[in-house]
Amino acid sequence: MSEQPTPVHEDANATLDEVLARAARDLADATAARLQREQQGGTGIREGILPGGDL
Repeated sequence: MSEQPTPVHEDANATLDEVLARAARDLADATAARLQREQQGGTGIREGILPGGDL
């Protein structure tokens, strides 16, 4: 599992199936990393979002 998403430049000439597969792999890796952090005592709070801010 890697916490780094696939590089954007790899998607430039990729087929739709390849892009979707990379996106699914990135999502699975990010979810696994978040769950691991939470199990190790992390809060699970989204970082970089200020309370009361507009998205």
